[in-house]
Amino acid sequence: RDTSACENVSNVALDPFTFDRGLEIYPNPTSGLISLRFAQMPTAHIQLKLMNLRGQEVIQREMEPGQLIEWNLKDLPEGIYFLQVKSGDLSSTRKIVIR
Repeated sequence: RDTSACENVSNVALDPFTFDRGLEIYPNPTSGLISLRFAQMPTAHIQLKLMNLRGQEVIQREMEPGQLIEWNLKDLPEGIYFLQVKSGDLSSTRKIVIR
């Protein structure tokens, strides 16, 4: 079979459903260190925003695209937070519990 006309495509756009469903955050609850794993690597910068229950921004971080991201939250008080993950036009918000 002739594959000489085939091209390697590495920059495939994600749809919102795939971005949200393909995001894994663990451990949750956490004692401070969380890992974010993407089923498919985002192509745009990743913006992480942690908010308290009142919707106030507690901490924000921008990162280069990557399949696995680790974020240390050990200096934050115990409680329930919401983590908003954005990459380009895509976003997902998850509940995070720090114990």
